[in-house]
Amino acid sequence: MMNQQTSGQAHHAHAPDDSNSCTKRWHQHAAGLVLLALVPVFLLILPLLPARSAPSAITLPFLENRSEAHVLAYLGYPGCTDICPTSLRLLSQARKSVLQEAPGTDLGLLFVNVQLDTPEAVTQAYARAHDPAFSGYSLRAEDRKALYSTLSARGYANGENPASHTGYIYLFSRKGEDWFLERVFLEPPARQALAEAVLNLI
Repeated sequence: MMNQQTSGQAHHAHAPDDSNSCTKRWHQHAAGLVLLALVPVFLLILPLLPARSAPSAITLPFLENRSEAHVLAYLGYPGCTDICPTSLRLLSQARKSVLQEAPGTDLGLLFVNVQLDTPEAVTQAYARAHDPAFSGYSLRAEDRKALYSTLSARGYANGENPASHTGYIYLFSRKGEDWFLERVFLEPPARQALAEAVLNLI
């Protein structure tokens, strides 16, 4: 009799485990059905999700005849005594850091003079006073539309004072014959941050 009672108690002790197991299997089955039901919904909305478009090549007059793989550019004007010298020194230091990390990197420095029709000799002298690696480009009146529409850069246009230029720093890279705008620094970054932006493209 005692064995029968013990056997009965053991049977009742296992009953809750069987119930929990059934409940767990039911939850797993329900979750699978929900996921299966969501597959058609996902397939329907997938075409509606915005695609990540590839960057477009740009055309700027001061990049047309350049042969470097990468260019750091700054737009300013000779006679600027504040942000221009600071930014040009930053570009020079960043280039030296890049060449220390990756010798042979084809990185050019470019100063674009937004004061219209300045003699090239004046622009070049101002740029190379900060680093002989710089080349200078004097912005022409016919260049303004391409410059402002592509870079959204303000400068000397329609009588605007050149002192109102933005002070942005631009990083361009060349792929084949095409140039691409890789980064725009709205504020002067740390030298190493600017160098790393170039190194990340190599």
